[in-house]
Amino acid sequence: IGLQLYTVRDTLKRDFIGTLKTIASIGYRGVELAGYTGGHSARELRSIMDDLGLRVIGSHCAIDMASGDALDRLLEDNVILGAGYVGVAWLPPQYRSEAGWHRAARMMNDAAMDALKHGLTFFYHNHDFEFFPLNGRYGYDILFEAADPHLLKAELDVYWVKKAGQDPIAYLQKMKGRV
Repeated sequence: IGLQLYTVRDTLKRDFIGTLKTIASIGYRGVELAGYTGGHSARELRSIMDDLGLRVIGSHCAIDMASGDALDRLLEDNVILGAGYVGVAWLPPQYRSEAGWHRAARMMNDAAMDALKHGLTFFYHNHDFEFFPLNGRYGYDILFEAADPHLLKAELDVYWVKKAGQDPIAYLQKMKGRV
């Protein structure tokens, strides 16, 4: 069980190390990064985490980091951090069409193949907009139907699924083996 650091993003910006110390002191042993590292390199952050008894479970990134040199750096950093998971946390509006969801699936498939070479699992983290009707379908379904089930996994945020009026349990069952 870990804490998604986006939850404490404002506190981290005021006191990065102090916030991590507090997280460790209340009993968390794992964290998921949300793109902010307090200006520390991956090696520095790994040392800080090790000293605090915390482990980086995974990290979120923007879709524009899911290719090219940015992806290479992201994957290398996550290996240094000892993470097992890395994924896209949000898609901007230009991807929220049928063609956009297909384009995102191709990008994330490619990123997932590279992630596997580093021993990492690549995922997509949802919000509620993935479940807004789009020509009788949901973007979430388009994305995961277009993506290779062996490559792209789901970090299913059940709060957002429920907020969108969908059944999180049904989606957990539907996504069996990919969550």
